[in-house]
Amino acid sequence: MGFMKRAVVVTSAVTVLLAVLIHRRIPDNVPHRNTIQLFVNYVSFIELLASITEKIGYSRWWPYRLSGSPPQPPKGMKVEHRYFAGVDCVVITPRSFQERSEPGPAIVFYHGGGFAFGDLAIYRNILTDMAEETGFLVMSPAYRVAPEHPFPTPYHDCINSTISFMRSTDQLNVNPKKVILAGDSAGGNLAMAVYIGLLQMNDPTLQLPAMQVLIYPMLQMINFQTPSYSHGDLMFSNNLAPKFLLAYI
Repeated sequence: MGFMKRAVVVTSAVTVLLAVLIHRRIPDNVPHRNTIQLFVNYVSFIELLASITEKIGYSRWWPYRLSGSPPQPPKGMKVEHRYFAGVDCVVITPRSFQERSEPGPAIVFYHGGGFAFGDLAIYRNILTDMAEETGFLVMSPAYRVAPEHPFPTPYHDCINSTISFMRSTDQLNVNPKKVILAGDSAGGNLAMAVYIGLLQMNDPTLQLPAMQVLIYPMLQMINFQTPSYSHGDLMFSNNLAPKFLLAYI
């Protein structure tokens, strides 16, 4: 057998083995199943790299932090970076909001990533779609993540930037009575934590957010055998949820 044939055989065998190792079957009734299945397998591959890296003595989190440049925003949408309480934040203003004569609603969105990864570049499409479809101004903080910055640093970055943003609503043509806190996964945890923090402050100069939008929030971190964790859940199938929590605390 020539060199090229051996190379093809070895490559094929490695590819099949890798596919078997990373495949995590999801339920048949999941919407957009093929797309979600690709995503699940991709994250499973990232976790495989992380596990190998951890075993040879390096940080396990670097594969999760690989991200490209953020996409270009839709035409007419204003995307800028501002610092609120020293935290780098992206502020996205859709064309319809720019044309408002009266102050309008805003969403403060905290990205997910198990407190250990995720950034504004990865979430840029989600944030711009959110602004475009709602017509609201969207602000999202680039809070620092674990394990380099464990609790309470991510929480402090989120609540401090949110307070600073809420004190700057007049500069952004935002109605302080129509600010929404939102987040997915770990970001849902941070959204609720920020709201509770604002309640506990009981500051009469601050208007409490109008509502919360918590998207599959990571709120319960004691029992990882509940249906929401165990039934076809990507993070639990790779034992990621406990790993994220341990990195965070």
